Amino acid sequence: AIGWGEFSLEHLDGRRFVVAIRHSPFADAHGPSVAPVCHVTRGVLERVAEALFDARARVTETACAATGAPLCRFEARA
Repeated sequence: AIGWGEFSLEHLDGRRFVVAIRHSPFADAHGPSVAPVCHVTRGVLERVAEALFDARARVTETACAATGAPLCRFEARA
């Protein structure tokens, strides 16, 4: 079975959250890359952010294991 990795919430306030993910199946499956590759996770987190903040939101993958980072990190802003 494939999971979504180990999520941890690093920050949350009224208009922003940061989520870190260890063992992203998308980064693992993709292999080395010069740019972040976890687009599915980013899209899911964007919808979560919009529901949480009741506003349009944008999520950016600020670190990705596929680029050599120790984990994947996503920042959501409404």
